[in-house]
Amino acid sequence: MQRRAGKRYCWGSCYKENVFVHFIIDPKQKTVTIKKGYLSFTRGEKIMNTIQIKPLTYENFQKYGDFVRLDQVSPEKYQRIGQPPVEFYPDLILQNLGSPILGVSLCRVFPRDLKVELTEHHNYTEEGNLPLDGDVYMHVGLATQEVEEMEVEVFEVPKLTFVRLKIGVWHHALYAKGDKPVNVLVLLAERTYHNDCEVKPCNFTFGEKR
Repeated sequence: MQRRAGKRYCWGSCYKENVFVHFIIDPKQKTVTIKKGYLSFTRGEKIMNTIQIKPLTYENFQKYGDFVRLDQVSPEKYQRIGQPPVEFYPDLILQNLGSPILGVSLCRVFPRDLKVELTEHHNYTEEGNLPLDGDVYMHVGLATQEVEEMEVEVFEVPKLTFVRLKIGVWHHALYAKGDKPVNVLVLLAERTYHNDCEVKPCNFTFGEKR
């Protein structure tokens, strides 16, 4: 139960057949203010607005950042310097670190319940994620939203896809899609985890127990 603006709110989620349903209820008013991606109903009604796990496309991800699939880089799509046996593809993505020093980190995610209990954002740096050896799921929310009202979206990110998140976008550690751990390369301004990382609790699921 969460208290906000003098009212009580409760929220939760459920999952069936790859469909994620997130809802917020105001028991006092017996209604929910409708926002995109939320369940809304009045007493006696059961109307659900669902969120699906989405494929990563430029159209549906551009409000959160951008990405490049490294295994699909070719001279037909990107600038190339040199010829085989050595090809160089410069500046596939530009990332704003807000700092002159880049921190290269590794996040190893093991198979776990597809349950999101924490989310975070950074106020001064963009974040880059590159799953190296497996497909993953990523949850995101807009920087302009409070966690209690966040319109969560979940994307499936193929391995060797570099994803850049804009400053302020809500996210957290990725989720291994398969049954093996996935190594994720993380690019941030140095020591972001210490000096520019706001973490908040949340409560929703987008998958069944692993």
